[in-house]
Amino acid sequence: MTDGTHSLPCRDCWSWSKDPLNYLRCLFPAPEQVRPGLSRDYMWLNSLLFTDWPWEEEKCEENQRLQEEGAGREQLPVIRLPASGAEFYQWAALGEQGGAQFVATCQKTGTLGGSQKVPDQPFRPSCAPPHSVCAPPYARPRGPDSPFSSQTEQQRRGPSGAERMKQTTFLLVFAVVLSFCWAQSDSGGEEAGVEEEHVELFTTPMTKMGSATSDFGYNLFRALTSRESSANIFLSPISVSAVLTQLSMGGSENAQRQLYRALRYHTLQDPQLQNTLKDLLASVKASGKGLSTAARLYVTRRLRLKQDFFQLVEQQFGVRPKALLGGAKDMKEVNDWVSQQTGRKVQQFLTKALPRTAGVNAVSATYFKGGWLTRFSQSGAQENFQVENGVPVRVPMMQQDNYPVKMGVDSDLSCTIAQIQMQNEVSMFIFLPDDVTTNMTLLEESLTAEFVQDLSMALQPARVSLTLPILTLSYSTDLLPLLGDLGLSEWLDNQELEKISAQPAKLTSLNHKVVMETAPEGIQYPSATSVPSHLTYRVDRPFVYLIRDEASGALLFIGKVVNPKDLTI
Repeated sequence: MTDGTHSLPCRDCWSWSKDPLNYLRCLFPAPEQVRPGLSRDYMWLNSLLFTDWPWEEEKCEENQRLQEEGAGREQLPVIRLPASGAEFYQWAALGEQGGAQFVATCQKTGTLGGSQKVPDQPFRPSCAPPHSVCAPPYARPRGPDSPFSSQTEQQRRGPSGAERMKQTTFLLVFAVVLSFCWAQSDSGGEEAGVEEEHVELFTTPMTKMGSATSDFGYNLFRALTSRESSANIFLSPISVSAVLTQLSMGGSENAQRQLYRALRYHTLQDPQLQNTLKDLLASVKASGKGLSTAARLYVTRRLRLKQDFFQLVEQQFGVRPKALLGGAKDMKEVNDWVSQQTGRKVQQFLTKALPRTAGVNAVSATYFKGGWLTRFSQSGAQENFQVENGVPVRVPMMQQDNYPVKMGVDSDLSCTIAQIQMQNEVSMFIFLPDDVTTNMTLLEESLTAEFVQDLSMALQPARVSLTLPILTLSYSTDLLPLLGDLGLSEWLDNQELEKISAQPAKLTSLNHKVVMETAPEGIQYPSATSVPSHLTYRVDRPFVYLIRDEASGALLFIGKVVNPKDLTI
């Protein structure tokens, strides 16, 4: 056995993986093994074909011997692909019978999109770490050294975005690989280096606002993980954006400009951005989505307050900033209001008194109980969740065979990604590292609104045996110290909140609390079938996840679970 970093004989590959997806990852060719002048897509098909789909270990061992002896290759002069990736996936899901059917089909006379022949000396597969191949153009590696680089694309992403995307490639699940190669061969292929057409991903004021609030959220998430790299983290960026936008309305023009840059509003060129944000908040909190938020400013009464500011915020966001009385009553006032706004789901928002210094206290809370589109039939069993110290913790899990997801593997980020549809145009992305010890820093640095939108288009449908923890997550923190990491150090020194009070006023706290529940309920049953899923997606080790509103692309939540025991309440 191995951790996947050393070469393995064919038999050990199959014993190690026990399912077709991991087997393909194990067999994938390393870059130095690919012959010049032959596309990796084509090499992969050869390695797949001549591996003979060893659903039984005896077949695997025999095939290895044939490969070593160089026998049997002339029997297959032409590759014939299945009609579609979906058709292949159906075959693969049948297990040994499906594998035999696939091999038999490949042995028939046919074409690979026309007339491409198997080379005289085709690639011999070896058990190597996974490498990306057959990736859609928008997921291929970028940069000046890449044959797929595009000046237009690089300019569009900007330096930081291009750098984050440069190493990102996908080995997609079975259906993706074959369906894409089929499409490539049908089109006759395109020369590397052809400039890609620029595609604007966010075209409406709502989706542009969703992109801006998302990028603010990813930056906030990175700032927090850089300080607490081994801790559980859970944020609702859209709620934080709402309360900071309220605060920006009380600042000078210079102060507002700085806040807008941190909130990523400077990219919008939207003179009505406050109205757009208001519409976005109303959309994501629409009935049935299971989302409730509370965002409000509390101002020390000792300041000489300007009523125009109070009225402006109330008119724009439907909530009036509140003047504090001072003392223990303030904490009860805040807690009662947050509880009421979240349907009594977020309790004890404050556990200690607010700062006594004259200033502004920002309150941001979110509750979410999202329904799955497809329900889980098995739930509640206590199972192991691996943690970094090597001692597993026991948490309740929910499991379902043949669960519909969109899925892909990113070999450069060392993770498998699943997009799970929830009710009312909401979906969850889970980034599951290959190993419990995998460093997630590169993954965290790669997250942007555009990257996640690309993911949503690149991941492909699959049915898997899905296992997730059943968690009620509760997380609270003061985000004020992180604002300096978002480029607001100068703003923190001189906040210029001159429209709030005639006296100098500063933000003294930015309290944030999020509660989320996951449960096995759903409105649809998984498809009835007696055949178990050969693909597995088992979330039993630290992972990064996010929940996104599909209509607007807005990031509703983002988090990292390192030890679920510390998050369960």
